[in-house]
Amino acid sequence: MTELSPNLTWPAERAGEALFALAQAAGLEPRESADAHIENTELALSERLELSARQADVELTSTGVSYPETGKLIASVAPALLRLESEGAELRLALLLSGGARPMLLLPDGTRRRVDAELLRSAWCGGFERRVEPLIDGLLGPLELGRKQAARARRALADEYLGAVEIGGAFALGVPVSRPERLRIQRAGLFGLAATFALCSTLAGVLSVAAWIPLGRVVLGDRWEPAWLLAWGLMLASVIPLRWLAGALQARIVVRVGQLMRSRLLVGATRLAPERVLGEGSGALLGRVLDSEKLEALLLASGFVLFGAAIDLALTFWVLGHGPAAVQSRIGFALIAVIGAILFFRQRSNTSREFATRRAATNDLVERMAGQRTRLIQEAPEHWHRKEDALLERYIESGRVADRTTLWLTVGVHMGWLLWGLGALWPAFVQGGAQPTAFAIGLGGVLLGQRTLRGLGLGLGQLASCQVAWLQTRPIHAAATDLPEPGLISSLLQPATAGAPGATGMATLRARAVGLRHAGRDRDALSSVEFELQPGERVVLEGPSGSGKSSLVSLLGGWRQPTEGSLRLDDLDRRSLGAERWRERVAVAPQFHENFVFSGTLAFNALLCARAQETSGSDPVEEALGSAPPAALAEQRAAEVLTELGLDEVMARMPGGLSQLVGETGWQLSHGERSRLFLARVLLADADVIVLDESLAALDPVTADRVLQCLERRRSSCLLVAHP
Repeated sequence: MTELSPNLTWPAERAGEALFALAQAAGLEPRESADAHIENTELALSERLELSARQADVELTSTGVSYPETGKLIASVAPALLRLESEGAELRLALLLSGGARPMLLLPDGTRRRVDAELLRSAWCGGFERRVEPLIDGLLGPLELGRKQAARARRALADEYLGAVEIGGAFALGVPVSRPERLRIQRAGLFGLAATFALCSTLAGVLSVAAWIPLGRVVLGDRWEPAWLLAWGLMLASVIPLRWLAGALQARIVVRVGQLMRSRLLVGATRLAPERVLGEGSGALLGRVLDSEKLEALLLASGFVLFGAAIDLALTFWVLGHGPAAVQSRIGFALIAVIGAILFFRQRSNTSREFATRRAATNDLVERMAGQRTRLIQEAPEHWHRKEDALLERYIESGRVADRTTLWLTVGVHMGWLLWGLGALWPAFVQGGAQPTAFAIGLGGVLLGQRTLRGLGLGLGQLASCQVAWLQTRPIHAAATDLPEPGLISSLLQPATAGAPGATGMATLRARAVGLRHAGRDRDALSSVEFELQPGERVVLEGPSGSGKSSLVSLLGGWRQPTEGSLRLDDLDRRSLGAERWRERVAVAPQFHENFVFSGTLAFNALLCARAQETSGSDPVEEALGSAPPAALAEQRAAEVLTELGLDEVMARMPGGLSQLVGETGWQLSHGERSRLFLARVLLADADVIVLDESLAALDPVTADRVLQCLERRRSSCLLVAHP
């Protein structure tokens, strides 16, 4: 094991400064602010880095890999910070600016230096390797091995002992989706790839057309000239590697653009406003997902096709100018291209109607599939397919109109040009006034123009569908920039007011003149709400349907912001605490129809809200060596809470226990069992305040009493929303 020289690494006390310097050196353009360097040593290193990244507006991803894969991670994760632990338990940071066989480090004095990858890997994993070093020494001590053999044997034994251990402490930097797309595109290297692709495609197109010049001289010349034939062969041979390289670059561009688009869509989907999501059916949301898939495919396909068509367009005008009837050919080609543009706008309108009818049919289909049991019981069979048939008929008709325009755009345009171009050359062919070379050039221009307009029509048709799909996915893209409140750093750095572990249930929740009006409504859902929930209090909030109980729950959970007044935890509102810290301290169990059991294990569903430090489990090295306890601490706590809520019989019936798959594709839980699973989630969150919205409505009196006893044993304050 080898340690890096201290002058190559940064002290952990300068973690915030190190992160900012690395982001700046990597071209991530961090945002300079007074709080960019968080150097409070009372906080954990990961939390300091997270707060510094948030202030610098840089994406920070904590990652880890198994011990045998650490070398691959170092080669590919840059820019990143690696946490190093020396034998004296001193924490230092290695700033990885680039990977490869000799990674480049950013030093504290601002210089850069390359180091051996194995040296860096050994320094990163040294804390784990020291744990198993006595075992390895005991095995290799009696053996007489050479230096190289001993090194290989040590590495093989370390891989065997630590193969199941995840090596953490790697923090990768990136550009968040909230930053300008220019930065994300630049970071992905798309500018260079696009420029190289454009150069290769342009050269290939020019050589393809220019190859006809020596061929024409050989075929139409007065004498045989082998040099021209050789030039023709060399030009065609040069096109092959250029086309191959352009295809390879196109594939890389497709992958990277797809990654950028999908990451933005994923983040945007999680940040959509509740009113936007609740205002649409599941089928409409599914339609947006389908449109997003279509957007990615059509955007890339139309972009490449239109770029190739643009190159051929310029070449066609140049070639037509050197043939007979140059003026008529160029005017006709321009007119046909204008007709194609007009058809494009018509195609976009028709495609928009087709997409709208498809979304309506998809929404109706999903809704009826979800309510099939209700239809079987309550809807007359003769009425089952009336609406479906009408929607399907409208969809077929809109598709027929769109297909007709597509046919004219993709076939009629280039065939119309073929007739025009041949007609312009016909007088020169009949009268024989043109030279054979000029006539051959003109005929080649007509054929090249046909290929150009065919590609242009195909690309414009795809672009029309792409624009319509963009209109549907634009709200999701825009939502990706709606950042949750980060909170004030000064408040986050105060353990007494930041929901520190061990302080559960010690917060006071206050509402002062709280009001809420939903978007597009002319009446307030809530008005002048005031209350105070002291630490450890358990209060029942009753009210008739429609009185605003669930609206208040959405405010307490941080899903919505009050339009007037304020909600505070220990005199800190959500804007001061930040959205993430507020949700850590206030755990909400929504109504049954707004909650969900995921198709994971029972433990996963129960621990969904648990804090990260509570699910960390035991020592990874001890666990890999077989001396760790069989069950993780988090799963033990989950089993205890589920037992207190009366789900011990359910776990006993499950073949896999806590590891049993549940949800739509696994073990089927009853209504009451799901309600108690939702209760277990919020109890395991260790929040200061627990809000339960109609959580006892599906339980019988005996089970409800058992749940209340479980809540009584917990330290958290509790607000139980119920009907009178």
